[in-house]
Amino acid sequence: MATFEDFMKLDIRVGTIVKKYLKKQKDRHIN
Repeated sequence: MATFEDFMKLDIRVGTIVKKYLKKQKDRHIN
């Protein structure tokens, strides 16, 4: 069973990926 700390680490990693993805989408939308 994953601990809360593991979940937080995963959440941070997923958040980073999502931010990068959204930035890419935004850049593509502007151009």
